[in-house]
Amino acid sequence: MGQVLEPNLVPSEALRWLVCLTDGDDLGSSRPNQRGQLVSQMLGSSSAPAGLNMVMITVGALKSENVQVIQSWVKQVTTQGGQGVHLGDKDATGIAKAFEVVAEFLAAEVGGATEC
Repeated sequence: MGQVLEPNLVPSEALRWLVCLTDGDDLGSSRPNQRGQLVSQMLGSSSAPAGLNMVMITVGALKSENVQVIQSWVKQVTTQGGQGVHLGDKDATGIAKAFEVVAEFLAAEVGGATEC
């Protein structure tokens, strides 16, 4: 996540894509980030990068409160002018389809072929 905020990593006018994959409810986050507070703070702050796009790919059952957090991130990104999408599937067979969607988004941005 820190690289998304890195000021000189890419030109300031470049669009940034954050593609996240999770296989269920998070059991390993530190206490200050158990409900995604760090991402929520970054997205809600003035330090959120311009042109940020987000694809959240979830596989498996998630608690409803975690789905709400993910949907709030997607909404924040789209409200700020980026593309945000949550792609969820019940099992791992949907991962390939989800990454095809990611490839389509990226191809539209760069105007060419991409590999995932």
